[in-house]
Amino acid sequence: MKNSQNKFSNVILIILSAIIIGLVAFFSSYYFFMNKSLTKYKNKLNFEIKNINSVNMSVSEIKFSESSIRNNDRIINTMHKNISSLQNYLYAIKTLNPSTKYANQHENLINGVQSNILIYKQVLSIAKSIENIDGKTLNRSLSDLDKYINDTLNFYSQISIRNIKIDLPNETLNFLNSFKNQAEKQAKATISTKVTKHKTTDFIDYLNDISIKFNNLKKDYINDITKGLEVKGYSALLNEISNDEVTLSALRANLSILSVPRDANIVYDNFYKTLDDYNYYLENLRYNLNIEELTSSNDSISKSSLKNIYTSSRDDLNQVEKSYEKFLDLFTKFKNY
Repeated sequence: MKNSQNKFSNVILIILSAIIIGLVAFFSSYYFFMNKSLTKYKNKLNFEIKNINSVNMSVSEIKFSESSIRNNDRIINTMHKNISSLQNYLYAIKTLNPSTKYANQHENLINGVQSNILIYKQVLSIAKSIENIDGKTLNRSLSDLDKYINDTLNFYSQISIRNIKIDLPNETLNFLNSFKNQAEKQAKATISTKVTKHKTTDFIDYLNDISIKFNNLKKDYINDITKGLEVKGYSALLNEISNDEVTLSALRANLSILSVPRDANIVYDNFYKTLDDYNYYLENLRYNLNIEELTSSNDSISKSSLKNIYTSSRDDLNQVEKSYEKFLDLFTKFKNY
């Protein structure tokens, strides 16, 4: 009986030992494979993160200057390359199988890389459109860029896996700040250029209209004065000159309210001088006609003496033609510049 009990006890011990050994073997194998899997995950993850950090560091090689945004082939090419590289690394990260312990951090890493990609896509978009972008659109684009930067920093900051670190290095942040500053400067310059161009176009159209009206107004009264007097008489001719003076005064008033681009001052000044010269010509001509009217009944004054009255008016008209010719030459050059 006692031997039977001993045998039973031995069997129980053997069974328990086998179970314990089995459990030890199972858990040892489990932890071995789990640890091996985790090490493999960390190694692969660390490899991809090093690649990502290298991509972000690459922008530090771009140096900014006054023309670096306008002549931005290097920026555009670098952004294309960085976007493509990050998309490949993101795909590789998505294929990894993290343990439950690192599942949330793995998700943050994926979100961070996606935001990181959006940063470079936004820089690319701004760089491509900088020559035509308006202030409102640029502000919205830069605001989106800031959001992507903050999102990336936030997601990366939530990753705390031992010996694994990812962030946006200072070199990347310095690049982004410099890019934003240069983009704002370039946008202001572009807007200023558009305003100037619009102002110049308005100036040309307005001045061209006044110039045509002046050309239609401008008359050589002296050559036709004898015939004019025979047909119209002094009063009618003097009245016609007075009407021209009124029209000329209106043209001068219209010219005075014209907004003049800085590089068009010489054109404006020469046309204003032309109008002043023509005004002086009309005033002098009217004065000479009045003299002739008063003296024409005096038989003691010869016709040659009367003709001499208009010598100064002839000189005045010649001056008008010279001034107008100079203006037209300057105006043509300005329009074709």
